[in-house]
Amino acid sequence: MMDALFLIPCKPLAAGKSRLSAVMTASQRRDFCQSLLDATLTVARGLVAADRIRVVTADPAAVAVGRRFGAEILHDHFQDLNRALDAARNAVAGEPHTSLVVLPIDLPFATPEAIRACVEVPADVALATDLADAGTNLLALKRRAAVAFPFLFGPSSLAAHSASARRLKFSLHVSRDPRLTFDIDEPVDLPVLNGNLRDRTMRRQA
Repeated sequence: MMDALFLIPCKPLAAGKSRLSAVMTASQRRDFCQSLLDATLTVARGLVAADRIRVVTADPAAVAVGRRFGAEILHDHFQDLNRALDAARNAVAGEPHTSLVVLPIDLPFATPEAIRACVEVPADVALATDLADAGTNLLALKRRAAVAFPFLFGPSSLAAHSASARRLKFSLHVSRDPRLTFDIDEPVDLPVLNGNLRDRTMRRQA
């Protein structure tokens, strides 16, 4: 098991993935977001014990999912990702850990091995970029960075996080592992996801 604390932020499941509304009904999107949260918690449990996982959310439905996995809940009072993560970091400040890991729920190809490879590099700040080399799909903070590094998720967050690491003189590692670069945002992403799932099913049945 890794010596890490995982923060898993989760918007209200019924409001998540709004950009998929052109191809999914509201109930389908809610079920899809719940399946993503289930999968993310399963992956995290492959790396750390349940008491090392915090689901950061204001959604009672997401709370119920997190508790089903044995994860602890940190209530999101802000409805703003970066402020919620700051509050979550403060809440776990007294707990010993080597790495503080922010793991979003929309990385359907993420595996424990891919996450471990990114997190355990000898760098103060380790992150996984998205396919466009613009966003931050995973963020791991070690040593002083776990206390002082600013959360800057949003548009062009890769550039923002990289610039902060340089300014604060933290060593930086950027992963472009394809298991971590793919995230679900737009309808065009769904065929890639569905094709991968079909391939996995066929390999298991072969």
